Amino acid sequence: MSEWTAKYFMAVRETARAAATEPQLMEDWKETDCKVILQVLSHTVGYFCKCHSTAFAVILRTTEKSVWTNEFESIELTCLIESISTNNPRIEWKKIKNGVPSYVYFQNKISGDLEHRALLKEPANLVILNASRSDTAQYRCEVAAIDDQKPFDEILISLAVRVKPVMPRCSVPEAVTVGSSTELRCIENEGFPQSQYQWFKNSEELPEDPKTSSKFYNSSYTMNTETGSLKFRSVKKEDAGEYHCQARNEAGWSKCNPQTMEVYDLDIVGMFLKVLGGVAAFIFVVVGICQIQKSGYCSCKDHRETNYKVPQHDNRMDYASPDETAEIDIVLNDAETRKKVEHKTEDGKKDKYFLFYDGETVSGKVNVTLKTPGKRLEHYGIKIEFVGQIELYYDRGNHHEFVSLVKDLARPGELSQSQTFDFEFTHVEKPYESYTGQNVKLRYFLRATISRRLNDISKEMDIVVQTLCTYPELNSSIKMEVGIEDCLHIEFEYNKSKYHLRDVIVGKIYFLLVRIKIKHMEIDIIKRETTGTGPSVYHENDTIAKYEIMDGAPVRGESIPIRLFLAGYEMTPTMKDVNKKFSVRYYLNLVLIDEEERRYFKQQEITLWRKSDIVRRSMSQQATIAAQRYEGSNSETASAKAKEETD
Repeated sequence: MSEWTAKYFMAVRETARAAATEPQLMEDWKETDCKVILQVLSHTVGYFCKCHSTAFAVILRTTEKSVWTNEFESIELTCLIESISTNNPRIEWKKIKNGVPSYVYFQNKISGDLEHRALLKEPANLVILNASRSDTAQYRCEVAAIDDQKPFDEILISLAVRVKPVMPRCSVPEAVTVGSSTELRCIENEGFPQSQYQWFKNSEELPEDPKTSSKFYNSSYTMNTETGSLKFRSVKKEDAGEYHCQARNEAGWSKCNPQTMEVYDLDIVGMFLKVLGGVAAFIFVVVGICQIQKSGYCSCKDHRETNYKVPQHDNRMDYASPDETAEIDIVLNDAETRKKVEHKTEDGKKDKYFLFYDGETVSGKVNVTLKTPGKRLEHYGIKIEFVGQIELYYDRGNHHEFVSLVKDLARPGELSQSQTFDFEFTHVEKPYESYTGQNVKLRYFLRATISRRLNDISKEMDIVVQTLCTYPELNSSIKMEVGIEDCLHIEFEYNKSKYHLRDVIVGKIYFLLVRIKIKHMEIDIIKRETTGTGPSVYHENDTIAKYEIMDGAPVRGESIPIRLFLAGYEMTPTMKDVNKKFSVRYYLNLVLIDEEERRYFKQQEITLWRKSDIVRRSMSQQATIAAQRYEGSNSETASAKAKEETD
């Protein structure tokens, strides 16, 4: 035996003896090491080395947990497997946005919105090609190895996709006078992260503080790089020039075209002469009109009915001055009998409004009350409008009207006393349901307007519209499977895919394979609001309801029933592509949580619709009918009740 072999034999023997007193120390030895020890010590130490592959654990790491890339570029999310003994482990990638996960890589293929823009690079790295702003999210790499003692590990990586700013919108006044104040504005809404702004004069960058530059020391501007505002407290002659703004972030920059701002001296003498000339011209015109009237060339006797002329003043009644307004009130003809419903306002509060349906006539009266009786009110017409409009909160000021009906109540003239006007909009088409969401609002309202020369007087009255549907002819059940290979296998089904707002969701969950310790399971109803089109699409998810299915560990072969009553939750019907502005969809989200707080999801879209409340049933009757129909009961009583409910 060589000297090296003797030393190695002695070291191995001492290690084996130490392990004999503490066998757990040998758990982490590799299989080849165990075999060497057994060969060397087979005749010297009666020790059995525990050598099998399940003694190992799957361990993941990443080079960076927070990464970024520019839009339209590629990015690689690293998921490195440091330790594993299982051949062909199960690899999954999930995208988590707004707290809702979705599959990116599942069952050995790319899915979801990255289906044609990503690939898996051995062994588990995810490469995103042509990244877009919607890819900004958290990504979770999950590896399951059934032959390892620790069979699962995961890594969470945050990805930010930076977007280069587009050309900003710049506003520069064309001409200002010396000593006056003015503001130059610059704004850009597409860049991510938010753009910072910098102003340039004659292609030279303006310092944020003019006092730090000898060239701009006498200028009185203040610059806000966050909002793009450039304010001059007192404009000087030397402030004239070409101005442009540059929007910049970490992804790049963009600028607007230069615009010229001219600065003029205040010409007091010239202004005085212009005012004097204007006064002289006004006096000349007034004198000429008076001479024409005295000569009898102007007569108003032969005016036709279509020639609207405000009557001359008389001594019997005074006219209302411009600051004295009238009050308008809109009253529906069936206000005492028409039903009212609660509806959420934009600030989250609830108020009651009159309820209408599609095709119903809207009629009533407009009461105009003069605030000062005995004084006349001149006007250019009185009208009533019925309007249906959509307002996107990120595009304030632009109202998209899909219904606009107008009726004239009075021709131009004057009001000498309070008056009432009747109106009627016959069989008005109301195609969509009233809706107030997180990013959008769809509303219907009546607006009465008194048109005047300086300022109009108007009054609006909101109403609520609900859309009713008939029972869908095709309403198939939902059957799906979810699981992790060799760890978990679940089948769940719901009795149908379309439900009315007071319906009952009936279903079952079957546990075919359970090797994961599940401690909690629930079903969530998620409302997803989508606004915008193309690259400017916004998704907002709101959890409407949480229904606990079980609390504890299920066993193989167990079946759990589901009965979820929808009447207790505030929901609207499913709204798909409303006027090409927004959509509202609903999903059933099955959530499983194991003892290590890992969450498993499976989503399924359902359709909600509203039906008439003519037939009213108790909640227990609804549950019985739904369960009997789902379980395929052939009894005549159950069939009659189910048919009556669908009718």
